[in-house]
Amino acid sequence: MRTSLLLSIVIAAAAGYVDATGFLLYSGVYVSFMSGNSTRAAVLVGRGDWQQVAPVIGVIPTFVLGAAIGTVMIGIFKRLGQAMVLLTAGIALAVVAALEVYWQSVRSNDMRLGLLFGLAATMGLLNPTVRRVDRVSVALTYVTGTLAKLGTAIGLKITNGGKSDGGDQSETILILTSMWFALFFGAICGGLAAALYGLRCTIAPAIVLIVLGLCVG
Repeated sequence: MRTSLLLSIVIAAAAGYVDATGFLLYSGVYVSFMSGNSTRAAVLVGRGDWQQVAPVIGVIPTFVLGAAIGTVMIGIFKRLGQAMVLLTAGIALAVVAALEVYWQSVRSNDMRLGLLFGLAATMGLLNPTVRRVDRVSVALTYVTGTLAKLGTAIGLKITNGGKSDGGDQSETILILTSMWFALFFGAICGGLAAALYGLRCTIAPAIVLIVLGLCVG
């Protein structure tokens, strides 16, 4: 799916915000960085730490399920698919914030693990909304891949004068750098907000995604 740079930057910032929130509030479990979760899960299994491994492993199929649902939604709704996914993701984050407020009022933490899986599914859901920015292939929360492509583009610009397959690498470098900075900035904001407001802070990206969905639709 081809997406404008500005829209992609805003979505990436929202994703970084949510990932940082999950990381801080769930003891280092990522809700979108599945490479990190896979490595950590393997280490915990090796140590026999079965109590901590359950949520780390659990978010992986949940994330995959979210990505599958997002892809199906885009396929079903066609031109409105991206808008529908953004709206659904925004509503899901708003529900997480509302449930956190409710469970705090009744002093119950029984469902916090369920909220973690909800965040992971939402991040998976968002990933299919950004696949290409102009002519550049991107992955929303796959930061390692983004940085690897960025390094490759810089190398091609140096060795081939910026030309590769008929395209100027300057555009690729600009887009990939912008995506990384957007996710990084969003993660900073998410970390600060999570420290102050806990999971209630997910209402901010919820509003952003709902507004984006309405504008795109």
